[in-house]
Amino acid sequence: MFIIAQFTLFLLVGTSLWLAGADHAGTRSDAIYPTFVITQLPVGVAGLVVAGILAAAMSSHASAVNSLASASTHDFYAPLTHRADPAHLLRVGRWLTLVWTAVLVAGAMAFRNQNTPVVQLALSVASITYGSLLGTYLLGGLWKRAGQRDVIVAMVTGALIMTPIVLGAVVPRFPAGLHWLPGLAWPWYVPLGTAITVAVGIVSSAVGRSGGQAVRA
Repeated sequence: MFIIAQFTLFLLVGTSLWLAGADHAGTRSDAIYPTFVITQLPVGVAGLVVAGILAAAMSSHASAVNSLASASTHDFYAPLTHRADPAHLLRVGRWLTLVWTAVLVAGAMAFRNQNTPVVQLALSVASITYGSLLGTYLLGGLWKRAGQRDVIVAMVTGALIMTPIVLGAVVPRFPAGLHWLPGLAWPWYVPLGTAITVAVGIVSSAVGRSGGQAVRA
């Protein structure tokens, strides 16, 4: 419910910008809101909005870098080296924080396509598995006939089918013959992946049940 309220607020802000006429011709989509804040809001309010954006960005980046460094230290470095000294792991975690920060900065600087926002690109790539995850959740809650094997088959199939659909739209010079549904907009990736996963799970469970009945007969 909190996520629904959060995205409703996001959509409300975008709709308000459109009603205010902030989407001028030739303006990039990721520049509409900052331009409106700088040019239309009062000085004090504009400063608070900019400070809020910077604080949210710093919070998101700090949590991402901390998670990467923590996982690298405790899930990979410690088991491989058999080091359990907290002081040593703390030093390693600090160095890995610098490493992951450099990796993220390099990735951000390498992004040169100004026509596609980074958020849209990231959500498009994540849609390869998001649809399968949502589909397995629906299968587990609404289709009790689906067993563990059926859910695994459905998840793998959904991800495999969505891979050429998504990567064909975001990877430059992707083979045209392998790009399925080139005209599909990126917000439909998750619903399509979910529908494929649910359909494959239902079919797999039906085939498995009929095959089991035939064997018993």
